Amino acid sequence: MKINDKEVEVITLTNENNMSVEILNLGGIITKIMVPDKNGKLENVVLGYEDYQEYGKNQGYLGTLIGRTSGRIGGANFVLDGITYKLPENNNGNCLHGGIYGFDKKIWAIENLENNSVTLSLVSPDGEEGFPGEVHVSVIYTLAEDNSLSITYTGQTDKKTLLNLTNHSYFNLSGDAKTDVLNHELTLKSKLVAEGDEFLIPTGNLIDVNEVAAFDFRTPKKIGKDIDDPALALASGYDHPFILEKGEGLKKDCVVMTCQESGRKMTMDTTYDAVVIYTSNFPNHKKLIGGNSFEARDGICFEAQQLPIGRDDCNKCDSILKSDQEYNHTTIYRFSNI
Repeated sequence: MKINDKEVEVITLTNENNMSVEILNLGGIITKIMVPDKNGKLENVVLGYEDYQEYGKNQGYLGTLIGRTSGRIGGANFVLDGITYKLPENNNGNCLHGGIYGFDKKIWAIENLENNSVTLSLVSPDGEEGFPGEVHVSVIYTLAEDNSLSITYTGQTDKKTLLNLTNHSYFNLSGDAKTDVLNHELTLKSKLVAEGDEFLIPTGNLIDVNEVAAFDFRTPKKIGKDIDDPALALASGYDHPFILEKGEGLKKDCVVMTCQESGRKMTMDTTYDAVVIYTSNFPNHKKLIGGNSFEARDGICFEAQQLPIGRDDCNKCDSILKSDQEYNHTTIYRFSNI
């Protein structure tokens, strides 16, 4: 298959429960996660374009790997060892999701392909999109027999740089995007949210969820309950970094989402310290797998990552990778029935 005149391969992972995951080596895009509902019917629980040519533009970053850095870098620049690095301004004067030609737009090399696992690798040259250092990145997707999909990110650099990788899948447990996600119930192990300015750039301040009810998901709550709260007006919904409760290694069940209608449940474990939650606030009306067009609130992203870099390089230390270090993080999405 060709997209933007590039040869793109489709990879399908399967397990013995008939669950499957489809991935493109273009941007490491997850196009399908086929999961049974309470009656055993397999349907797609991520948003994917019906016409795969739409992935050539991919407004909204559906299903992609994001790099070199997730989220927005305030002012599209940062300083390392006294040197200021200028990045592309692709979002209100800031740098979003690694720049204009980030990892989401690259053809990744396919390695170690098996029925239930694949490794994608990429080399990002020194200076690409303004970032220093030649960076070697590998991402392993593994579909286990317990119906979990794990994504493991590793990376090395020959020069101090920034690296903060995530996956940008939009989840919808109704199956084939039959409904929006406003009636899905969400639980988060998070007491703090990173405050954003008028362009959603972190200010360095934190918001206690006890003070803003819209951010409080410590007990199960419908996603749509507070989505029109004035506290979310600048983002037109949720587009906020939630700081996860601290824990050693893998933080278990830090996100739990359920859909009563389909009977599906998804939990997320991650080694990252934060998760950016985004409720697909700006639709592009492209046709999705299942036949409906992509409208607002049709999906929700759980972008597990370190905190995005904001004003005055705040949170930068969480994304610094040195030449003598190895980048290593894992996020696991587990699927079951309620």
